[in-house]
Amino acid sequence: MHPSDKDLLQEHPLFARLSGQVVWYLFEERGFAPEDIDGFMLRFEALKAETAALLRQVRGPDNRGGWLLLERAVDAASGAVCPACSRYSGACAPLDAPEILAFVPPFSLGCRLRGRVVSAADFERLAPRPVRRDLALPRPVSRLVCDNDWIFRRPWPAQDKLGPVD
Repeated sequence: MHPSDKDLLQEHPLFARLSGQVVWYLFEERGFAPEDIDGFMLRFEALKAETAALLRQVRGPDNRGGWLLLERAVDAASGAVCPACSRYSGACAPLDAPEILAFVPPFSLGCRLRGRVVSAADFERLAPRPVRRDLALPRPVSRLVCDNDWIFRRPWPAQDKLGPVD
């Protein structure tokens, strides 16, 4: 991770208050073996790097007229979007909205939503897709763990093909 990513992640509603030590304790309290916790931590670090990259794009100078599109993560094996986050799947928020950082996923550990920045032109190409063009949705609640708790029902070996924490 880039050195400035640590500062950038301090602006994120989840990562500003979530350390690797807290994550480790959450899994340890659930009875996970250290090697499985290590496996999850590899994915957690990758998620932090992915989120920092998205935050750089959201904060970028070239995003005038752009949008943040929230989508469900691709890996269907990881579980369904929890009810709390499902309302945000397919939503778009303008990047110049003052509260935009509140809409940058993940909203919790295990959050199945991801964001991507789309230009104004790309947004128009998405027009057939049902998207909401405003922040009329309530501000997402940032929790330590997603309501559906799926991350604690899955093994996290260090070397596998399960993919990232998504």
